[in-house]
Amino acid sequence: MLISQIKLEPHPFSTISIIFPQGLITLPNIIYPHNFHKGYIKNLVKVKPKFQYHVYTLYVSTFKHKKMSSIKENVEQLNNMILQGDILGAFDKFYAEDVVMQDNETPLREGKAACRGFEESFVNNLEEFRGAEVKNILVSEEAGVSTVEWGFDYTHKEWGVRNYTQVSVQQWKDGQIVNEKFIYNS
Repeated sequence: MLISQIKLEPHPFSTISIIFPQGLITLPNIIYPHNFHKGYIKNLVKVKPKFQYHVYTLYVSTFKHKKMSSIKENVEQLNNMILQGDILGAFDKFYAEDVVMQDNETPLREGKAACRGFEESFVNNLEEFRGAEVKNILVSEEAGVSTVEWGFDYTHKEWGVRNYTQVSVQQWKDGQIVNEKFIYNS
């Protein structure tokens, strides 16, 4: 006996019981409703035989699995949050707990708490923010790297008037930045 197609109803778990006289059945195609992700076989259980037939129950999960955003999508969202002035919100969302950051050749800042402290100090010492612009973005999904060229114009309490171009080189892992280096003229 060969069943060539089984259509799953749109339920979180679909149970398919198959009764057949000889051996295990072949299921070459499982058709899923168009709005469901392809399911995963959770369990195949052999139930006590009834007469000469064997009953097998196949549990198939049809839950949608959240697709992880691409680095390009994350970089665009990160940049938009920064451009809207949500620098710390962007940091909280996109930086890993074990992030390492560096400006030019200054000492490394290691860990999310230390790096966030530096970002908070930067934001709290801004006297006037005249603008920011994303000039170029380069992304390598395969290498897990993005590079963003920024133009900044602001006045900082400690650094004075700043109008410069900065390049941020970001290493991504699991949707978060694990390493970032800022390169700019001092």
